[in-house]
Amino acid sequence: MRFETEIKQWGNSLALRISGAMAQEPMFSKGVKVIVETSDNQMVIKPREVVKRFTLPFNESELVKGLNVENSHADELAMTTTKELTA
Repeated sequence: MRFETEIKQWGNSLALRISGAMAQEPMFSKGVKVIVETSDNQMVIKPREVVKRFTLPFNESELVKGLNVENSHADELAMTTTKELTA
């Protein structure tokens, strides 16, 4: 598709307003991160690829639930040495 629009002043910067019709095909919406590529006399704006992050099926509070001094095995933790602290 091709659209004609106008670059406007926005504070000390220039702004390009993306109308509803212009936002439909690339699926732009508020908060979408974009990549802007410029060369010679053109500019290409495209949505940044969203990398899905793996989410664990539990959270920190569930992991430490029921943890206390007796069952935490704090006595088995490695102790730092003076050599490690001064490295």
